[in-house]
Amino acid sequence: MKLTDSQIRGTAYAGKIEKLRDGNGLYLHVMPSGKYWRYDYRYAGKRRTLSMGVYPAVTLKTARIALFDAKGKLEQGIDPSHEKKIAKYVNSDYSFRAVSTEWLLRHDCTDRSRKDISQRFDKDAYPIIGHLPVDRIRPMDVLAVLRRIESRGADETARRVCTHISQAMRYAVYTGLISHDPCRDLKGALKRKKSTKRYPAITTAEEFGKLLADIDTYSLNLVIALAIKIAPHVALRPSELVSGKWDEIVWQDRQWHIPSERMKKDRPHIVPLSTQVIGLLKQLQAITNRHEFMFPSPVTRGKPISPNTPRTALNRLGYSGVHCPHGFRSTFSTMANESGRFSSDAIESQLSHIDKSRVRAAYNRSEYMAERERMMQWWSDQVDAMRKL
Repeated sequence: MKLTDSQIRGTAYAGKIEKLRDGNGLYLHVMPSGKYWRYDYRYAGKRRTLSMGVYPAVTLKTARIALFDAKGKLEQGIDPSHEKKIAKYVNSDYSFRAVSTEWLLRHDCTDRSRKDISQRFDKDAYPIIGHLPVDRIRPMDVLAVLRRIESRGADETARRVCTHISQAMRYAVYTGLISHDPCRDLKGALKRKKSTKRYPAITTAEEFGKLLADIDTYSLNLVIALAIKIAPHVALRPSELVSGKWDEIVWQDRQWHIPSERMKKDRPHIVPLSTQVIGLLKQLQAITNRHEFMFPSPVTRGKPISPNTPRTALNRLGYSGVHCPHGFRSTFSTMANESGRFSSDAIESQLSHIDKSRVRAAYNRSEYMAERERMMQWWSDQVDAMRKL
């Protein structure tokens, strides 16, 4: 039976969602937040739903006209939902500035990270490609942005901007504006990352997952086994990890407070503890809780194991020259930065690095604690996921 205007006006949300059907797939969805026109149809063998507006802004008559138009598109082999999505951009601004702004609003990251990306785009990307429609941007256009950044010696910033431009362009691919990401053709075009002292480290998910699985097989000493299981999660220097004391763990706050005298940079450091790390520490506590040190030496009474002990354990597993305990910091830094989910300041703070900039060196460590807590739980979840690859 067809709907009437009086029937629609007289229907209100009464504790459960209702569908008032008008026929031919058209119905009014009565929800707590309002009344929404929907059209269910099939395209390419799949069930789809087209949103057609909100009542009473869209009347019954207007909804039926929109239904007639949608059915006409289907007869022509056109998916009305897809066309509506494209029209959102085609009938407005679909420059890189507009599309990247849309992507950034939807991007799953912290507010601080979103602000960092926006500032990099404003400074480096928009002056060159901001006005260009995304379907006209070529690899050479993106390269012009990156070369401009490299010219001032900011090679790491160039790499990050390239990643963010690529993410925005992939969003344009997903929404049907372009067929491929032009950044994918820039592999090898950027300057190599400079490094001073290099620690062997695995930074690809599949190989890192294999390392984690191999670590799970270590059985020569349970305390050492737990040390190399905890190490990937906390991104500490080996000496900072193995010298840990039980009185540094603040269980109620899920934090590890390391005093300044044990830190390389001679300032106190806080490590947010993920659910996974708490579980591993509970296992360790059942073994060494009568000792001052979390990882007591089996040879020298009142001392922790040597910082070289985790390295020896990894070497026994076949990772000599491939990955060392210090390399877990590189793995964490690389993957956290590449995720785009967290600000570089939070990542550097978690690594207990001191920025040489006088302005950024003066930050308050607690300013990033909430973000770091989310980041370290995310990282432990990533570690678990990679172990299963």
